[in-house]
Amino acid sequence: MKTNNMFEVGKEPPRNTEYTLIQYAEIRNESAPMGDFLSKLWGHFGKPQYILFEGYVYTLRDKKSGLYFEVSFGASGPGYYGEKKNIEKLKPVIESFEKFIDESENFDCEIEIDTDFGIYLCGAINGIPYDKEKQDLFNSNSTGNQYYDNLILNLKINIENNKREHNLTLRNIDIDECITYLNAYIIAILRSKTADEGLFALKMTVIALNNLNKRCENTLLVGNVGTKITDIINLSSHQMGYSSSDEDITKEWREW
Repeated sequence: MKTNNMFEVGKEPPRNTEYTLIQYAEIRNESAPMGDFLSKLWGHFGKPQYILFEGYVYTLRDKKSGLYFEVSFGASGPGYYGEKKNIEKLKPVIESFEKFIDESENFDCEIEIDTDFGIYLCGAINGIPYDKEKQDLFNSNSTGNQYYDNLILNLKINIENNKREHNLTLRNIDIDECITYLNAYIIAILRSKTADEGLFALKMTVIALNNLNKRCENTLLVGNVGTKITDIINLSSHQMGYSSSDEDITKEWREW
């Protein structure tokens, strides 16, 4: 977890303490609101103190004022709660906390939540937030889109052929990690609601693949494997209208 000098995990309030809604929090990622909010909080405060039906709760303390407040995500969305007597004092604290969340990164994490629609998993993987039905979450064998499934399957076969033909020291777990990153990326970008959401997923995936390739001593994304991955990423971005057909949107971050 990251340290900060503004807020910290608070102690559990006395049993009879009643918290009142101060204000709702901003939804920053419409395609994964629970996971986005959770993963920004988790990087500073760890796992929520309470995981409830359709949501989760953190009790936090503002270090400057010493006031306690709750940050929660429930059926009505994300919100901030405090004791009624402290609401006016907490309003500027919540304003500062919203800015604090704006500047926070998505930390990899996951929790399981019961909802009226079944069990959902929410969190982030590779810095990409998600809210998914449990059986749907980032299946390493499928994106849910047959066209991209075929492209990624052919890519995997290509990597395995390279490994055999050139006697590369790639591990199967490294190949599987590469495929999981790509599947997660395709799911995220095809379900993104804005260019910012989609391009954030793209950036984080390219950076993750850079790091994976380094761990493999630059033997994973060699030759046409790297080219095919770049083509898949650029194609999906163009399909969503986030880049032109002849634009290499990966080049700002790509190291292969």
